[in-house]
Amino acid sequence: MKYFELETKGMRIVGEDKNYTWETSNLLHQLISSFYEANAALILYIKHDDALFEELSSPPPSPPTDEEWAEGVKERERLASEVIEEFGIPPDDWNEIYYQVDLKSKRTKWLQGSVPRQIESAEHQIYAKAFVYAFDTIVETLKNLKEREGVSEVVAKKIEEIKEAFPDLKDVRDTSHHLGDRVVGLKVVRGKKIPINPEGQNIVLNNHGDGKFYTMKKDGTQGSISITYESLEKMGQIIQDILDSFQWQGHKEHLPF
Repeated sequence: MKYFELETKGMRIVGEDKNYTWETSNLLHQLISSFYEANAALILYIKHDDALFEELSSPPPSPPTDEEWAEGVKERERLASEVIEEFGIPPDDWNEIYYQVDLKSKRTKWLQGSVPRQIESAEHQIYAKAFVYAFDTIVETLKNLKEREGVSEVVAKKIEEIKEAFPDLKDVRDTSHHLGDRVVGLKVVRGKKIPINPEGQNIVLNNHGDGKFYTMKKDGTQGSISITYESLEKMGQIIQDILDSFQWQGHKEHLPF
């Protein structure tokens, strides 16, 4: 696990206008908070990635012995008798019997701690999305910070740096928030839904792998964000530069605390 460090050159920013300093401080704290949300999301994403890799690279389980096979058959026969009696299923309706037996088997495994693959995959994607959303919140916060007197030029420059480092960030975030439209090939323009014309093949929606989160942008092309320590390091340096552009008073503060 890697925790990225930031520092402020004091406990509070300098300013004569209390309202200005209060609002500006809130924006700076939001930047810091969103940055560490991205840090946490990245750690969880990598942990999940490592666990999946370990599972895939581990040797396949040994085939069941004759005794284990016989026990499995006996257990399914017991469950079949149980569901026939419980639900009044005709003994020759094997489709329904197999369905109810599978239900019971799955629920038993879940109670014993087994996690469905679909849940594991969704959990992995949640961490990827959280990383993207945290980066997007940083950008949206910077747009408000740009309106502050004395720092607008510095912040505007840093917003451009983010656009250069993560050119697909806005489109990836937009698609993630409008999947109901994207899944049927639509985008919203001036309040109206119009078709997207995808360019090329293999355009995917909200997928991830190899340290990247992929999705189709509203122009029909594929966009991606790298969910990596390198991405977080770039964003961290940008935030540090912004923190350093302010005048501070009081003791220096080291983050994360």
